[in-house]
Amino acid sequence: MQAGHRGLQRAVELFEKACEADPEFAVAHAAIADCVLFQSMRGYVHPAEAFSIGLARTALALELDAELAPAHAVRGWFYCVADDLAKGFESFETALSLDPEYARGVMYYSYAQRLAGMRAESLETAHRAVKLDPHAILHQRGLAWRLFCCGMPEEALEIERGRVRDYPEDAEAHGIFGIYAAFLGLHDEAVKATERAIHLAANSPGVMTLHTYALACAGRHDQARALADSLQNEELPRAPRSHLAMTYVPLGDHDRALELLREAREEKCPWFRNARFDPRLESLGTDSRLLALFEGLP
Repeated sequence: MQAGHRGLQRAVELFEKACEADPEFAVAHAAIADCVLFQSMRGYVHPAEAFSIGLARTALALELDAELAPAHAVRGWFYCVADDLAKGFESFETALSLDPEYARGVMYYSYAQRLAGMRAESLETAHRAVKLDPHAILHQRGLAWRLFCCGMPEEALEIERGRVRDYPEDAEAHGIFGIYAAFLGLHDEAVKATERAIHLAANSPGVMTLHTYALACAGRHDQARALADSLQNEELPRAPRSHLAMTYVPLGDHDRALELLREAREEKCPWFRNARFDPRLESLGTDSRLLALFEGLP
């Protein structure tokens, strides 16, 4: 099951204690960066803070152990989110040359490829990560998201349906299943799934954002808008801006969607670059304002 807000916080605290006990414990420093990566993705830490912590911890880990593949891989992820793709890909090449079968590093590399616009390569790499470690939720979920962004939402839905079946207490499984179901017009399933996710995640703003999208797609516009508007005022934990933007598309409020995407770009939201491939934005078509947001990205 994926760690929630308190679980990730506790993991960081324990790794910090390990570093205090042994300041040269490189693996613990890298693990803190890994936890912060997920805290950023889920809206538990602001992207700017996550970037600062992630690079500082991986730098320290690599000073202590220059051949620590996980540290190179996590550093590559943070570099790519911050738009330094050259350094990011260099870090991934180093990580995977040190450990070609480091499955999590392979999935992070797939993420970087997707940010760089290499959708076909990203999908192929995600399949490789799943083959290396087929039981990791991260890899199955990453593969599903890449399928979704490559025009295969039905396949993505079936993968996440399997996660719901196998991990019924995993809030993210229910929430992300809700995204795919809502997109495919399975509105009752989508709303029910995201309601379950909210219950399991104790009203996490990031998970509630998935619910607002399901509500909007189901035609429950007033309810979706009221909840989405309230989520914009949450500081931490917070709703990832790129995900929140998607709710306003089925509401027909393209101005608000674009405003949130602009905020996501400015704060280096880890979901921003991928948003240009998100099929939920298709109705914006060739809106010049949307194209301008992604101008200059590979």
